Amino acid sequence: QVLPFTILPAQDTELEILRPAGVRQRLEFVPAVGTELPRSVAFEIRRDGTLMLWDRAEADPLTHEIWLAPGSYSLATREREPQSIASFAVGSAEGPPVRIVLR
Repeated sequence: QVLPFTILPAQDTELEILRPAGVRQRLEFVPAVGTELPRSVAFEIRRDGTLMLWDRAEADPLTHEIWLAPGSYSLATREREPQSIASFAVGSAEGPPVRIVLR
């Protein structure tokens, strides 16, 4: 979402953010054979070329849950070479985890 706002001196600025309904999608980051799993992975998710989310998965195992509207998406890792890219679709109900292989 893009929300216009103005910051005025000595006044609080309040924004009302309406969250659209979404479907839970689990992401699993797994290492390629012979590759060590990092402590965290930064990633971005796009829909039709528009950035929808920029986040970071941290923990062991490297998993992350997001809520997205049904549709087609692409995920790309950030701050990592080589970059890992995955395309996936979100349906009207929760589906299997998306596995992203880190190289």
